[in-house]
Amino acid sequence: MRLSAIAFIAIVVVGLLLLFGVINTRDLSTAGRMARANAKAMERQALSPLYVPEKDIANAKICCQNLKLLESAKRAVAEQANRASGTVSWSEVLRHMGLKQPLQCPAGGSYSLNQIGQAVTCSIQANGTASHADDHNIRNF
Repeated sequence: MRLSAIAFIAIVVVGLLLLFGVINTRDLSTAGRMARANAKAMERQALSPLYVPEKDIANAKICCQNLKLLESAKRAVAEQANRASGTVSWSEVLRHMGLKQPLQCPAGGSYSLNQIGQAVTCSIQANGTASHADDHNIRNF
């Protein structure tokens, strides 16, 4: 009984707000669409242990592209300098790439050039989630 009284009061309040022009039907339909979209996102996240937000996947893809560019430049610099081991400096890599500033991981990670023969890495790397879609590392390069 109490629930139906609350529902009745809510309907009356919404009706009065519509009547006096405080809100319009477009506001109600937008709120309904947003509520459904939020419910679907929450359902996906609850049902799938592998759920990864789209923003995390997009950031990981950009980071992996940056890592591949840096690794290619590092290899080219090492080859031009006839170095089979040791390190390559950031200034050499940036000069080879034609950049003044290092590339930035969009998720806030930092890049390490590492030794020649070891892949360039991002500090975020595999981040411990079950999905590999949001990993910040390069494989098979």
